[in-house]
Amino acid sequence: MRENLKIEHGIYLNLFPVDIPEHPADLMVIERNLYPDLRELRNELKNTIKVYADEDKIYGYGADAIMLKDKGFKKIEISLYEVPRLTGRMILEGFINKVKSDSYEVIEKKGRCKYSIGMILR
Repeated sequence: MRENLKIEHGIYLNLFPVDIPEHPADLMVIERNLYPDLRELRNELKNTIKVYADEDKIYGYGADAIMLKDKGFKKIEISLYEVPRLTGRMILEGFINKVKSDSYEVIEKKGRCKYSIGMILR
């Protein structure tokens, strides 16, 4: 049975196609119950490491994700097709990084992001 979803009013659109690699991705993983509050974990990590909770697991990824071994994470190889919410999060983060690099302001609120139209002219 499909849950009722409430989406805030606004303009939503897909700006680009996303090609998900067929080969497995290297990720770090740990059981969710070991870190009930991700804010504390995120505060301890470098900006090059991201963590995302999905059901009973926390996934770690990014340039320095291997450093999560010190916190009990284990390295896995998994197809991004097997973890669609994580894959969606990674796509969103990539988009956010792109618009930030193009001088847009990103306003994060309740898990959603808004982008100001006032881009710096070059």
